[in-house]
Amino acid sequence: MKVALAQIDVAPGDGQANLEKHVDYIQKSIREGAELIVFPELSLTGQKVGPDVVDVSLAADSETIGAICKLSHKIDIVVGLNERSEVSLYERYNAAFYLSDRTLVHRHRKLFLVNYAVFEEAKHYVPGNNLQAFDTRIGRICMLVCNDVWHAPSPYIAALDGAEILIVPANSARGTLNDRLDIPATWEHMNRAYSAMLGFYTIFVNRVGVRRDMYGEYRYWGGSEIIDAQGQVVVKAPYDEEALIFGEIDTAEVSKQRYRAPLIRDARLWLYQQEIDRLAVKRSAAVRLPDTAKVLESTRQANGPVRRAGD
Repeated sequence: MKVALAQIDVAPGDGQANLEKHVDYIQKSIREGAELIVFPELSLTGQKVGPDVVDVSLAADSETIGAICKLSHKIDIVVGLNERSEVSLYERYNAAFYLSDRTLVHRHRKLFLVNYAVFEEAKHYVPGNNLQAFDTRIGRICMLVCNDVWHAPSPYIAALDGAEILIVPANSARGTLNDRLDIPATWEHMNRAYSAMLGFYTIFVNRVGVRRDMYGEYRYWGGSEIIDAQGQVVVKAPYDEEALIFGEIDTAEVSKQRYRAPLIRDARLWLYQQEIDRLAVKRSAAVRLPDTAKVLESTRQANGPVRRAGD
């Protein structure tokens, strides 16, 4: 199966320009015989932050999504967007949509919003609450958006749910952690390690371009890639420039690799559940507000008897 990785720059707030670029890349990929094309995180909308913030959200039934969806009868499509809630006027999600056969097959809403250093996602989005693999005509897939992958249980749960392909749209920029971490190298280590240990293909598609805002200037570094079920590079995009690259995936290799290295087969879910429940109780107890009566009694003992005015 041929997969297209659309490593693009995004114009925050310019929906028409973003849509036209998507259509162009999709049509090129169809001509090349690709069965799936993946775009970066927030590819259709981008996101302005700081004092320049504007509402660039799209509803699932918007004309923009409809235009992309029409093209999905010839190729499966993954796009990123600032998704407008269908039930609330105010809720927005950092979402990835999987479109196939003119249908929204699955949506993943980013689970772990980044709200430190130069990031302020919690100001703009509500976190998602579901992590599920789903079946498609090209295999069983799970989508995680950027920071979701930095929380190790996420890709592990995807594998336990039978994912053969992990799709990761990202907006990763150099320097956003003040050089405390080599972000491109860490991403590449994670992509290879997760694929090798969990036995699935990883499709990582990162944005390129420059982010300029009140916090400074940061460069999205690209480096999109496909990693096979043994942790080897299938195809690698260049750094710091737009590119449309293609790679081949064979999901039959997933079952072979998981048979040879049966880490997923040997998972002890009941044990994980037992220990997670224990830790949840422990954490809850640690953050529980102290009993008011005990606090008052402790205060009395420390300060002596309460005296009335005039005593």
